[in-house]
Amino acid sequence: MADGYLAQPFKTVQNNDYNALLYCKTNIAGFFFDGVLSVSHERNLTTTSNPVETGAAIVDHAYTEPAKITMKVIVSDVHQSLVPGQFDGGYARHTQAWQLLKQLQEDRIPMFVFTKLDTYENMLITSISADDNCDTFECLIANVELTEIPVARVKEVKITSADQTTVNTEMGKITAYNADKSALASLVDWFKSFVSGG
Repeated sequence: MADGYLAQPFKTVQNNDYNALLYCKTNIAGFFFDGVLSVSHERNLTTTSNPVETGAAIVDHAYTEPAKITMKVIVSDVHQSLVPGQFDGGYARHTQAWQLLKQLQEDRIPMFVFTKLDTYENMLITSISADDNCDTFECLIANVELTEIPVARVKEVKITSADQTTVNTEMGKITAYNADKSALASLVDWFKSFVSGG
């Protein structure tokens, strides 16, 4: 499972294993709402608007934007939680569910989201909205928007342990060379010094 929020595990939940439920029923960070009225998935690819040179790798001129999900969830006071204790401890189940969503958003910890179409990792709640009126007196109907946080994979590369500074690295000695003197003239000078015994 991804690091982040998970509800407290229970050995049995209506004859189902809790870990099995995480991968078969829509949930946000392991929290199961009474109903999920809709789930909207959004994935976009952004491409360059500039001309691409013939033969260039197209992948260098396009990138995938973070995935976005919009979920409409409902929690009612007349129901019992699928996982015992998930929305207990507050004034009512629906108010406790609202407080939980707020806490998930404020903590900004990447979470795991499972839906029928896809499984998402590293999601953050970017927006929560809910209407409070006579029709929602004993329930919560909330729109929850989640956005994926891109994660870069770090790769370690081995490098030499030799010093990489000019102070510590032996660069060799620079010898002077007269570029104006021809090779023939240098040979004549050498021959003269050889004959004279110098």
